[in-house]
Amino acid sequence: MYDTSNVRFLRENPYVRQLENARRAAGGDKQLAAALSTSTRVLSKWLSGEAPPPMKTYMAAIHLAGRSTPRSRAA
Repeated sequence: MYDTSNVRFLRENPYVRQLENARRAAGGDKQLAAALSTSTRVLSKWLSGEAPPPMKTYMAAIHLAGRSTPRSRAA
C-alpha cells in the first residue's frame, strides 16, 4: 500500500501555486531563485511542496508574480 497522505496537500498547497506563478513571471527557476535570494535547490523544495518558504520570501514571490494588489481607500 502506498502512502498518499501528502498527495492532497501538494495539490492544494497555496505556496506551490503562487511560487509557480512567480517562476513563470521571472522566466524560470534560476531567475526566480536569484530574485528571491535563494538557491535553486531550496527553491525546488518549495516548488515540490516538500518545505514551505519563509513568509517574507513567499510575499516577495507574490509581489513578483503581480499578485499583490493595493487596497483602494474610500474617499
